[in-house]
Amino acid sequence: MSSMGSLLIGWAVGYMEIIGILVVALVIFGNRLPQVGRNLARTITSFRKGLHEIEDEVREDLESVDLESDVKAALERSAEPKQDAKAAAVSQDENANASTNAKSS
Repeated sequence: MSSMGSLLIGWAVGYMEIIGILVVALVIFGNRLPQVGRNLARTITSFRKGLHEIEDEVREDLESVDLESDVKAALERSAEPKQDAKAAAVSQDENANASTNAKSS
């Protein structure tokens, strides 16, 4: 890590630094400072709104995936008894055929 990066990590902002930043902002922006503040607040608000919209879309997608997996699981469960019944019928037919073949031998 560079020496400048390590200096910034350990740098704490005190009251004098905050006052200095505000004075510099006042000199740079002057009378436009309230307008800059409003624009900054609008930007932050729209960013948060967009972030919440994305979070809502992701939640909806996850819920729909959960619902789809629940439906698939329910369909698989309802299909299992049919498959088991078919397998049992086939095995009974095989057993009947085997016993018939054993009797005729």
